[in-house]
Amino acid sequence: MAAVLIGVSAGLWRPFREFVQPLLGLFMAIPPIAWAPLSLIFFGLGYLSIAVVIFIASAFPMAQTIQEGVLSISSGEVRAARMLGAKRLQLLAHVYLPASLPFLTAALRIGFAQAWRALVAAEMIGASQGIGWMVAMGGQVGNSAQVLLGIALIGLTAWLMESLVFRRIERRYEGWRGQ
Repeated sequence: MAAVLIGVSAGLWRPFREFVQPLLGLFMAIPPIAWAPLSLIFFGLGYLSIAVVIFIASAFPMAQTIQEGVLSISSGEVRAARMLGAKRLQLLAHVYLPASLPFLTAALRIGFAQAWRALVAAEMIGASQGIGWMVAMGGQVGNSAQVLLGIALIGLTAWLMESLVFRRIERRYEGWRGQ
């Protein structure tokens, strides 16, 4: 939700975009796993520190993608809706949202991929369970079967999300893509 608010606001309001653009670039340039030690220091071992790393990993690339989607909307479409009497909320609901759906889906896909990577990496560093922890423990004791199983589970989960979620969402608005 934060990514949607930041992305839409930056796409619609130029002063906010000029303020937030360097921050988005900064947070996207720093690998998410680099935030894990700081998160562990502030929040300790547990789910909160992992959630903070996941948020940092996913929210900023998602906001950037959504911003680009809002900026790509034709000014002619917006002017036409305004000429027909559309108010701000109507513009959001009937112009900006439908036109930016492909970018919202791309943002979800990017956000999931970044969050999934950050979750596995954070589990390797500061968790006592999970796939990342399993891979790290297997590596420490030299259990290649455990490491390969973890890698297979990581890939299978990502493939299932792509196949069962993101592709289905895209099929819902496939007809709009060419317009």
